[in-house]
Amino acid sequence: MKMLPNRDKTRSDDRTPSPRGEGHKGSVRPSLSTPREVSRGEEPERSCLGCGKKAPKRRLLRLVRSPQGTLSIDFQQRLPGRGGYLCLTSPACLTKALRREGKLHRSLGVPLVCPPVTEMIEQIRTFYEARACRQLGLARRAQALRFRREEVKRAIGRNEVVLVVAARDASERMRADFREASQRKGIEFFEFGDIERLAQALGRSEPVSIVGLLPKLPFHDVLRQALTIWKSFSVEVFV
Repeated sequence: MKMLPNRDKTRSDDRTPSPRGEGHKGSVRPSLSTPREVSRGEEPERSCLGCGKKAPKRRLLRLVRSPQGTLSIDFQQRLPGRGGYLCLTSPACLTKALRREGKLHRSLGVPLVCPPVTEMIEQIRTFYEARACRQLGLARRAQALRFRREEVKRAIGRNEVVLVVAARDASERMRADFREASQRKGIEFFEFGDIERLAQALGRSEPVSIVGLLPKLPFHDVLRQALTIWKSFSVEVFV
């Protein structure tokens, strides 16, 4: 009986790579290199023209120079033109920057026509007052508010609200009571607008003197920022 010669068995890992490419049977597939991770850049920062401190640009107020050289406020940070930045809650930085014309001119270019400080402060105050009212209206439609006195008082006691707003023309005793109750619970308290303005913002026909905001985002952060800036640039505080 004729015996067939034994064939050497080769292991799969000893096979010679095929010159036909990685798709051919028996070829060794090249290892894929791990893609290099691209680090996410930090949020752009800008320096305040008043105090020189740096902060993320979204937390600053942008001034922009028009092609005609007029200085204006770019609340949305979208207007074309050469711009500069100021601390968002500091009227002092705005006043200082406008008085230091040399620095403004170097930053925004010349010639530069600057409106009066009081006019710009009123623009800022009006803008953020409207934003606060708009956020109150949105929160009301989203059922994120308590606006009756007993409801707000009960919500404060139960820590159900994160921010309380009282009308500035409400009685002094009522404002003091809600301020103290909020402070005891570590809840932010603001005096804003008047009774009629709050009622209009909430779309109510009856007077509204007190409002409590439930912890529903994004109303809390946006409303708090608007109220903080409005308070910083209010005439009473500025003067």
